[in-house]
Amino acid sequence: MDMSKTREQCRYFESCSAPLCPLDKDGLMSGVWFPDEEICIVNEPPYWVERQVKLSKRTKDMGTQYTFNMVKWKCMIKKNINGIDPEDSMPKLRKSEKMWLKDHKLKKPLSIKEREERCRRLERAREIRQSMSN
Repeated sequence: MDMSKTREQCRYFESCSAPLCPLDKDGLMSGVWFPDEEICIVNEPPYWVERQVKLSKRTKDMGTQYTFNMVKWKCMIKKNINGIDPEDSMPKLRKSEKMWLKDHKLKKPLSIKEREERCRRLERAREIRQSMSN
Protein backbone atom coordinates (compact mmCIF):
# COMPACT_ATOMS: atom_id res chain seq x y z
CA MET A 1 0.00 0.00 0.00
CA ASP A 2 1.27 3.49 -0.87
CA MET A 3 1.42 5.14 2.58
CA SER A 4 1.78 8.72 1.26
CA LYS A 5 -1.37 8.33 -0.83
CA THR A 6 -3.22 6.93 2.19
CA ARG A 7 -2.14 9.84 4.39
CA GLU A 8 -3.47 12.26 1.77
CA GLN A 9 -6.82 10.47 1.67
CA CYS A 10 -7.32 10.32 5.46
CA ARG A 11 -5.88 12.70 8.01
CA TYR A 12 -6.60 10.15 10.78
CA PHE A 13 -4.62 7.35 9.13
CA GLU A 14 -1.62 7.56 11.50
CA SER A 15 -3.66 7.57 14.73
CA CYS A 16 -6.66 5.42 13.79
CA SER A 17 -6.83 1.88 15.12
CA ALA A 18 -10.02 0.76 13.36
CA PRO A 19 -9.47 -2.85 12.26
CA LEU A 20 -11.55 -2.33 9.10
CA CYS A 21 -10.22 0.60 7.08
CA PRO A 22 -11.79 1.56 3.73
CA LEU A 23 -8.35 2.56 2.48
CA ASP A 24 -6.76 -0.83 3.27
CA LYS A 25 -8.27 -3.02 0.55
CA ASP A 26 -6.05 -6.01 1.37
CA GLY A 27 -6.86 -5.84 5.08
CA LEU A 28 -10.59 -5.69 4.44
CA MET A 29 -10.69 -9.10 2.81
CA SER A 30 -9.01 -10.86 5.73
CA GLY A 31 -9.99 -8.53 8.57
CA VAL A 32 -12.46 -9.13 11.37
CA TRP A 33 -14.14 -6.61 13.65
CA PHE A 34 -15.61 -6.83 17.14
CA PRO A 35 -18.54 -4.52 17.94
CA ASP A 36 -16.67 -2.84 20.80
CA GLU A 37 -13.69 -1.93 18.59
CA GLU A 38 -13.04 1.40 16.93
CA ILE A 39 -14.92 2.36 13.77
CA CYS A 40 -13.38 4.34 10.91
CA ILE A 41 -14.02 8.10 11.05
CA VAL A 42 -12.93 8.97 7.51
CA ASN A 43 -14.90 11.76 5.82
CA GLU A 44 -17.56 10.42 3.45
CA PRO A 45 -17.37 6.83 4.72
CA PRO A 46 -18.66 3.93 2.64
CA TYR A 47 -22.11 2.55 3.52
CA TRP A 48 -20.67 -0.34 5.50
CA VAL A 49 -19.07 1.97 8.08
CA GLU A 50 -22.57 3.18 8.99
CA ARG A 51 -23.59 -0.47 9.31
CA GLN A 52 -20.75 -0.96 11.81
CA VAL A 53 -22.24 1.81 13.95
CA LYS A 54 -25.60 0.01 13.94
CA LEU A 55 -23.97 -3.33 14.71
CA SER A 56 -22.03 -1.82 17.62
CA LYS A 57 -25.29 -0.56 19.14
CA ARG A 58 -27.43 -3.65 18.51
CA THR A 59 -25.09 -6.60 19.01
CA LYS A 60 -26.05 -8.66 22.06
CA ASP A 61 -22.74 -10.48 22.62
CA MET A 62 -19.83 -8.08 22.16
CA GLY A 63 -17.47 -11.06 22.19
CA THR A 64 -18.62 -12.17 18.75
CA GLN A 65 -16.85 -11.04 15.60
CA TYR A 66 -17.91 -9.86 12.17
CA THR A 67 -15.97 -10.39 8.97
CA PHE A 68 -15.92 -7.64 6.35
CA ASN A 69 -18.40 -9.65 4.25
CA MET A 70 -20.79 -9.73 7.22
CA VAL A 71 -20.44 -6.01 7.94
CA LYS A 72 -21.17 -5.03 4.34
CA TRP A 73 -24.04 -7.56 3.97
CA LYS A 74 -27.21 -5.52 3.41
CA CYS A 75 -29.50 -7.34 5.82
CA MET A 76 -31.73 -5.97 8.56
CA ILE A 77 -29.68 -5.17 11.66
CA LYS A 78 -32.10 -5.95 14.45
CA LYS A 79 -31.67 -5.69 18.21
CA ASN A 80 -29.71 -8.59 19.74
CA ILE A 81 -27.94 -9.52 16.50
CA ASN A 82 -24.69 -11.45 16.99
CA GLY A 83 -21.60 -12.13 14.97
CA ILE A 84 -19.73 -15.43 14.88
CA ASP A 85 -17.46 -17.22 17.33
CA PRO A 86 -14.00 -15.59 17.50
CA GLU A 87 -12.42 -18.95 18.29
CA ASP A 88 -13.12 -20.25 14.77
CA SER A 89 -10.00 -21.03 12.74
CA MET A 90 -9.87 -19.89 9.10
CA PRO A 91 -11.67 -22.86 7.46
CA LYS A 92 -14.36 -22.90 10.16
CA LEU A 93 -14.54 -19.10 10.09
CA ARG A 94 -15.48 -19.13 6.40
CA LYS A 95 -18.11 -21.82 7.05
CA SER A 96 -19.53 -19.85 10.00
CA GLU A 97 -19.54 -16.69 7.88
CA LYS A 98 -21.40 -18.49 5.10
CA MET A 99 -24.02 -19.77 7.57
CA TRP A 100 -24.41 -16.28 9.10
CA LEU A 101 -24.96 -14.73 5.66
CA LYS A 102 -27.53 -17.42 4.84
CA ASP A 103 -29.38 -16.79 8.14
CA HIS A 104 -29.47 -13.01 7.60
CA LYS A 105 -31.45 -12.48 4.43
CA LEU A 106 -30.74 -9.47 2.23
CA LYS A 107 -33.20 -6.61 2.51
CA LYS A 108 -35.66 -6.74 -0.34
CA PRO A 109 -35.87 -3.41 -2.17
CA LEU A 110 -39.36 -1.90 -2.20
CA SER A 111 -41.20 -1.49 -5.46
CA ILE A 112 -42.51 1.97 -6.34
CA LYS A 113 -46.03 0.76 -5.55
CA GLU A 114 -44.96 -0.57 -2.11
CA ARG A 115 -43.12 2.65 -1.33
CA GLU A 116 -46.16 4.77 -2.27
CA GLU A 117 -48.40 2.58 -0.10
CA ARG A 118 -46.08 2.97 2.89
CA CYS A 119 -46.01 6.75 2.38
CA ARG A 120 -49.83 6.82 2.33
CA ARG A 121 -50.02 4.78 5.55
CA LEU A 122 -47.45 6.98 7.25
CA GLU A 123 -49.30 10.13 6.22
CA ARG A 124 -52.57 8.67 7.51
CA ALA A 125 -50.93 7.74 10.83
CA ARG A 126 -49.61 11.30 11.18
CA GLU A 127 -53.07 12.70 10.52
CA ILE A 128 -54.60 10.43 13.16
CA ARG A 129 -51.90 11.33 15.69
CA GLN A 130 -52.36 15.03 15.02
CA SER A 131 -56.17 14.80 15.35
CA MET A 132 -55.77 12.96 18.67
CA SER A 133 -53.46 15.66 20.07
CA ASN A 134 -55.94 18.45 19.21
